[in-house]
Amino acid sequence: MPDATKPECDPLLEVPLRLYVLCCLTDARWRSLAEVAGALDEPVASIVSHVKTLRWTEYLETRGEGCRLEMRLTQTGVGQLDAHVAALEAVIGKAARLSAKVRRSREPAETVPVEAEDHTWFLKRVEVRFAEAVGDYVRLHTPTGVHLVRVSISRLARAWEPAFARVHRSYLVAVDAVGALHRMPDGGTMIQTDCGLVPVSRRRLAALRGELLRLAR
Repeated sequence: MPDATKPECDPLLEVPLRLYVLCCLTDARWRSLAEVAGALDEPVASIVSHVKTLRWTEYLETRGEGCRLEMRLTQTGVGQLDAHVAALEAVIGKAARLSAKVRRSREPAETVPVEAEDHTWFLKRVEVRFAEAVGDYVRLHTPTGVHLVRVSISRLARAWEPAFARVHRSYLVAVDAVGALHRMPDGGTMIQTDCGLVPVSRRRLAALRGELLRLAR
């Protein structure tokens, strides 16, 4: 049975130009037809039919005619765009996770030593969902618990890339552990894993999305 709370892709926005038109209007300002076409580096004629479709479905509203035509997003458009982007991010995340899992299954297992009171045991890298810097140590988050190891986050990043992505100065995340990307009310982004949420710095977000798209191909 389908999950009613899970965002779904909007068939209307599966046409790239329609999606791009709405993305150009996310600041809720009135923008001219020529301005939107220029932002997309497309001739005006190539987006006119899409603007008409989006107006007819009430995703945007317009005023003026011909070369004086202006448009902006409606509340319906905002809601549909947000839901569509969230669904795309979920699809990308799952595709990247599955692709990376298959690739990693062919690699020799890498381990990291974990010191206990009277013994040392070895944690497989494949079990780690994300790593969190704590001073000169790193917390390794796994489905079975959190393990503290003495190693810097930078050294771990060099050893575990590209299977792990540096998404924040204090966090590494296993690419195949990315379940979804969530936009927060404050404008930040969090990665969903089965071991908790991981913050993504704004300057690293584009690189992470690019890596997820690359692995999904």
